[in-house]
Amino acid sequence: GVSHVMIDEVHERDINTDFLLVLLRSLLRQRPELRVVLMSATLDAQSFSDYFARPSILDAGGGAGAAAALALPPAPLLSVPAATRFPVDMFYLEDLAGEGPGGGADMAARGGMGEKLSLALLEAQDEMLQHDLEQALWEQRASDALEEPEGDDDDDEEDDEDGEDEDEDEDEDE
Repeated sequence: GVSHVMIDEVHERDINTDFLLVLLRSLLRQRPELRVVLMSATLDAQSFSDYFARPSILDAGGGAGAAAALALPPAPLLSVPAATRFPVDMFYLEDLAGEGPGGGADMAARGGMGEKLSLALLEAQDEMLQHDLEQALWEQRASDALEEPEGDDDDDEEDDEDGEDEDEDEDEDE
């Protein structure tokens, strides 16, 4: 069976997440061995711990006395320090292309990495645009094909009639 349920980014609340938390709280009353792990960088962990410990009328079948009997101890909290563990270098496309305030001097010292990266990004963008254009053209052709009537010979007859009219006009001029 299921022994653990992990929910990441639990602070991004919506109706589905809230409903899941209600179901999990009720399920914990029936399966105390189940472990629920809620993860978030910005979560007020104590409020969620209190929520899971607090009894609900739904859990008790409607009786206030039964609800008190179903109260659980607060969930244990685990906090991971938020200090940066690995150095992070930030690069901006303008700097890589030599258009930033430093004029790209820092990137030039890195062996042309910025220019290579800029070209790779531009090539990838061109490929995506080309793909989008081909898709749009294909869809336009398919749409045009659906709009054309199958026996569309009327255009040819109109051209012939127009051509005859021109010949008659030329005969009259002579």
